[in-house]
Amino acid sequence: MASSLQESIFQLTRFNTWASVRTADWLMTLSDEILHQTHISSFPSIDKTMQHILRTQKFWMKFISGEQVVDFDWSVRHEASQILLDEWKQQSQQMEDFITSMSESWLLEVLRLDMPWSQNQQARY
Repeated sequence: MASSLQESIFQLTRFNTWASVRTADWLMTLSDEILHQTHISSFPSIDKTMQHILRTQKFWMKFISGEQVVDFDWSVRHEASQILLDEWKQQSQQMEDFITSMSESWLLEVLRLDMPWSQNQQARY
């Protein structure tokens, strides 16, 4: 039986997959013109925002799974919106499958992040 912490993390992970798939499916109905249109926001377009979400999710998944992140590829891809939206959905499901198969002790393990933009230690969850 899962603990409260474990079940909470699993629920949040399942919600992330649900929200990512729902958002990606909706974005897939938009034209490339709309996805690449310049906006005044944190990122200059819907496409760049979506790419940021995907890259960040991939980075944290690598980190929490113990993979090397020092040389993580943060590059922006061009003219690949539909491919990236599919990748976002697949990556979200892979993350859910991975995290929901882990034990509470794995979630509680303390990891050290040592990147130029952040250095800290905190529980994996």
